[in-house]
Order: sequence, then C-alpha cells, then structure tokens
Amino acid sequence: MRAVSAMREPPPVPPSHTTSRPPSVAAPSSRPHCVVRELRDVGELEAHIDALYNLQHEALEDNGYVAPAFLLPLLRQFEGPSTRILTVWNDTTHELVLVMPVTRLSPSRRVPLPALSTFTTPHGRMMQPIVHRAHAAAALRALWDWIEAPERPWHLVLLEHVWDESPFYRLLRAELQHRGSPLLTREATLRPVLQRRASFDAYLGELAATRRKGYRRKLRDLEKRGRVSVHVHRDLARDPALATRFMEIERRGWKGAAGTALAATPRDRAFFTECVARSAARGELYAVELQLDGVAIAMSVNFLVGETLFAFKIGFDEAFADYSPGILVELEGLRHLHDQQVANVVETGSAIGSYVESYFFDRRRMQWLWTPTRRPSGRALVTLFPVAQRFRARALAALVRLRTAASRAV
Repeated sequence: MRAVSAMREPPPVPPSHTTSRPPSVAAPSSRPHCVVRELRDVGELEAHIDALYNLQHEALEDNGYVAPAFLLPLLRQFEGPSTRILTVWNDTTHELVLVMPVTRLSPSRRVPLPALSTFTTPHGRMMQPIVHRAHAAAALRALWDWIEAPERPWHLVLLEHVWDESPFYRLLRAELQHRGSPLLTREATLRPVLQRRASFDAYLGELAATRRKGYRRKLRDLEKRGRVSVHVHRDLARDPALATRFMEIERRGWKGAAGTALAATPRDRAFFTECVARSAARGELYAVELQLDGVAIAMSVNFLVGETLFAFKIGFDEAFADYSPGILVELEGLRHLHDQQVANVVETGSAIGSYVESYFFDRRRMQWLWTPTRRPSGRALVTLFPVAQRFRARALAALVRLRTAASRAV
C-alpha cells in the first residue's frame, strides 16, 4: 500500500536569428535615482544578504536560479577571475533593486568582440538579472547607462535563457528601443514547463494513454515488491543528510557511470549541499523521495520560489530501473503539488528532446540574445549577423545542389 507523507507542508520554437526593434514604449516622466556598484566576488554580495532576500521578495518575476539560496552557493563554487556581480541601488531608499552576475569575455571565435555575458554554469539555466518590480525600469536604465559608459570596454551584451514572454524581456526591449539599440535573437529553443491543472486527475487525463497506463502499472508492480511510500521534504529537521543521500542515489544511476553526477567533483558536492541547506532554511526546498520498504530508490530535488517550482535534479537507483522510479517520483511529486496547490508553474530547466517533454506539456520559448553597446563595431555585428547567416544558408544550399547534380552526372 502506498503511503504519502510530507515532512512539512508548505506555508499558507525553432532556432532563429532575428533582430527586433519593439514598438515605442513611453518612459515614465520621473525615475528614482539609481547607482551601479560592481562587486568582485560572492563575499561582497553576501555582505548584503538581507537586501538580497528583500529583492527576491519584491522581484519582478520568480527565478529560482538567481534566488539567494541558489545564487550564493553557485557563485562561491563557480565564479572565476572574469566574474563580476553588477548591483543597482536606489540612492534615495538605499534598496538593492537589481543583481546581475556577469562574465567578462575576451574576443573569441564564438564572440569576436569584447562582451559582457550573463554568468552561466552547468547548473544555472536562467541567469537573467533579478529586478525589483517597483523600480525595474529605473534600475535597468541605470545598469545600461553604466554598461555603455565610454570607459567600459564592451562591444556586446549577451543574455542567455531569456523567456520571450517574461516581464524582464518586455522591459529589456522597451529600454533598448528607447536607446535605439537592435536586439538579436542569436538562438532560441522551447523549454517544457507545466501550468498546474485543476487536479492531479485532470493532469493524468492529458497524459498519453500509454504513459498513463505505464505509470499505474509500474506503481502496482513496485507495490508487489513491498511497502511503497512517498515523502515530501520541505526542511532538513528530520533528515539533515538529505543532500548526501540524494547524491548517493544519483551516483548509483546513469549519471554516476557517465561521471556527471553531483558527487563526481568536490565543487559540485559543495554547491549542492549548501544550496539544499539554504533552501531548506528559507522554506524553499521541495524534495520528493520514493521509498521501498523504507529505503530510498528515487529522489527529486526542487526549489519553490514564489509561485514557481524549479525542478532541479532527479536521481534513482539503477537496480530498480524496470519500475521507472525516476518517472514515479516525478509524478508523485506532481500529485502532491496538485493536491496541496504548492505552485502554479513547474519550470523544468530542460530542453525539448528530453523525457520531460512527455510529462510537462506546456512550452516556453527561451532565447539567447545579443545587443550592442554604443560602439560601432558591436552595432555592425548585430545588424549584419542575420544577413551573413542568410547568405551562408543560401551558399550551403547551392553547394548541396551542385554536389547532387555532379553525382547524378557521374
């Protein structure tokens, strides 16, 4: 018989290369004065921890990847000599109103001009700035004034994993339109997400019949092996070693064999352990554990920020692969989410092509954006890039036609 327990219930597109110039957006007649401060490392940011948590509470949109409980451990383990943290402060109220971790890029084959890029790691999947909703326009204006100052060396600004319907994207387009700056969609992809349905049964009703029947059959087969239980962890009070147990389960799966499990490197272990601890302390942890006779055979670790659940990691014991324990723990987590109305949206952080697209039905178009500063070379690159791409595509097509004709002639 399957038992469900909660350790603590929660509190009450195809790719494209396009440039866009959005329609005119009127600027507010008066804006608060904001100042930009460049921080050199995570220690300087952590000194403002209370201001950082207040910014998360007042953020324009939910983003678990720049929430302090995730961002601070990420920076601590993965920042490098080229990492900086740009912060914007309201000079009147002294509130922190924007945080943007960045990497300074030297010219390379991929990016041929000096550029400022959003900070990215294998763990950060949406590292756009976190912005105060009441000061968003003024904060972004101040940030771009600072970036485009004559003494700054950058020709381009690169932003990765930006949802094309997000409040931040609308704000960015309006600011760039105000400046007369083009915006290039360098790449785009669809990301599976899930809007919470009216009930878990309603969700199951949308699953493909083969997957719905497979879920029920696998669960029944597992119950024949012993007592199946599902536990939802919202803190570490009863299980302080939860992060370690998850990493051990993940190591026993395919990620362990591939060398990509969190336990494979010291900094991944340290990042994950601190991230889980900080999230649990803030009530943002949402870990789901599937047990057989009291022994964990699958776990997922997720983070709840605002009304959005950010699915982060999943692991299972390969010895039980015939029962699809990873799918079972994912679906049992969704059952609890619907029953308790934990969140309105689940953000998977995954790309189309992974198994999650079959279980998370909705889609968000995520973009990799390039925009120039005021330097002419950056503007020329962004403006001419789509033209060069079209020319390259036509040249390749012509080459294919010539080769096909030559082969037929032979």
